[in-house]
Amino acid sequence: MNAFIENGPGTLVEALRWRAAHEGGERAVVFLASDGGEERTLTYAELDARAAAVAECLATRGPPGSRALLLYPPGLDFVAGFFGCLYAGWVGIPAMPPRGRASAGNHWTILTDARPHLFLTTKAILPALTLSLARDGALPCPGIATDVLSPSAFGGRLPAAEDLAFLQYTSGSTSAPKGVMIRHRNIMANVRALAAATRVEEAALFLGWLPVFHDMGLMSNVMLPICAGKPSVFLAPSAFLQAPFRWLEAISRWGATLSGGPNFAYDLCSRKITDEKAATLDLRAWQVAFCGAEPVRASTLERFEKKFKASGFDRRAFFPCYGMAEATLFITGRRASAPTIVVASRPEIAKGRLAEAPAGDPAPARLVGCGGPWADHRVQIVDPETRETLPDGSIGEIWASGPSLSDGYWNREDDNAPIFRAMTAGDARPEGPFLRTGDLGAVWNGELFITGRRKDILIICGRNIHAEDVEQSIEAAHPALQAGCGGVFGVDTEEGEEGIVALYEIERVAVRELDHEFLLKTVRAAVLETQGVGLHAALLVRTGQVPRSSSGKVQRAVCRSRYLAKEFDVLSAWNAAPSAGPNSDRK
Repeated sequence: MNAFIENGPGTLVEALRWRAAHEGGERAVVFLASDGGEERTLTYAELDARAAAVAECLATRGPPGSRALLLYPPGLDFVAGFFGCLYAGWVGIPAMPPRGRASAGNHWTILTDARPHLFLTTKAILPALTLSLARDGALPCPGIATDVLSPSAFGGRLPAAEDLAFLQYTSGSTSAPKGVMIRHRNIMANVRALAAATRVEEAALFLGWLPVFHDMGLMSNVMLPICAGKPSVFLAPSAFLQAPFRWLEAISRWGATLSGGPNFAYDLCSRKITDEKAATLDLRAWQVAFCGAEPVRASTLERFEKKFKASGFDRRAFFPCYGMAEATLFITGRRASAPTIVVASRPEIAKGRLAEAPAGDPAPARLVGCGGPWADHRVQIVDPETRETLPDGSIGEIWASGPSLSDGYWNREDDNAPIFRAMTAGDARPEGPFLRTGDLGAVWNGELFITGRRKDILIICGRNIHAEDVEQSIEAAHPALQAGCGGVFGVDTEEGEEGIVALYEIERVAVRELDHEFLLKTVRAAVLETQGVGLHAALLVRTGQVPRSSSGKVQRAVCRSRYLAKEFDVLSAWNAAPSAGPNSDRK
């Protein structure tokens, strides 16, 4: 592990101040323009001075412990604002700036829940934010443009390990956003775990496109690199989404050693980057290609390796990992060898067991291992109903413990005890406290395999069907249906049972070219063949209609609500019981 991380600072503030004092002229963070050309850079000394300026401003507005909503566009101003809050002892609340009043719903939830004293942003977007956040003619809190503040030498106070550092609001992919309370000790514990798992001392440069207002982008683009003393280069998420080649081209040009993203990012690169462009890349320096935040799919990793092997990408760089905001970020991960892929029996998974599929199984589940916990962290598989610890190979709820785990959600004490302070039961002595992740999985040969979320389990004819499994079957059935472009969810049928609904976008260029009736038949046949169950309904909608969280995850619960409210503009639909589904006259 990096010696400085292991034996050095107790907080992020100490880490940056040490870097500024001893390596002040070294490059700390670099932000790339959308085309990958023009760049903005802050050295450690410059970042320290800009953070001090923000802290000096905040110190005149309120005492330590006050809260500030961080609403910055992608770039270096966020990094300075985030550290400015830490320097002043304020509690920062990272969030994506709303795009007009229509998109401010989650922000109003955060404003109501966290009640920040003010929001920080840039001069360029302050007027627009003021209009977006105003409700009934009143602004819930004042805004400050921090990019116009003069650099400062303001010292402030060093925070204690137990002090609250920031609130990380969950993405809202399965429920309303909740503010995870992250303390300084949680940050450094997670930094140490990640440093050990990724062998960060071998890294030369970090690079990413993930939004820094989310846990994965904040840790991989800001917190871990500064603690490790390695430069971090990042580009706007929109730059990657508009042209995935920009991400890999930046890795190639800068010689980045650590970079990554969710499963859909690798899938998007495999689909959108031509062989001609792939041939221009040099990915030999890429040592850690982390993949997490959503289910890691074997087919995605294999397609990516096949596509970019000639560009120098080594499949041993893949770092499948598992984590969540409630644990600061990282819980488990695997490094040092190629990913483990288990070809598992779906009937056995439905019975709650992870077992290899027999030879000749026509539709096995291919699960990617997400390694194990690091640096004093622990994972336990538990029966969610009895709270009994389960043996290896049994599928249950994933419970986690360790110094990275949060104390709970802001202002939700009634929820915190059962979620963050769970204790095991049964014949053995109770163990805990654990974080109940709400995710399902099994430990096999010392490695964690994710099988789904409890909330996303569909009970069909007494069988447990995982939403991710159905989605994989659909997405493998036709190239027009891609990962991250739709999802499945359950609804109550007229027979009083649960039915499966599939909702998928199709790209604009394919709307007129595709035979929609054939595509819907293909979807139904694929689910029936691989899962042994039929769909209740299948819908095709235009690109952009499927609701996603700010981190890009498909919000299945929101899909279900909008489906039942008949809010989708459906291109084509099939319903097993026409009266049960929306727009059922359009087939």
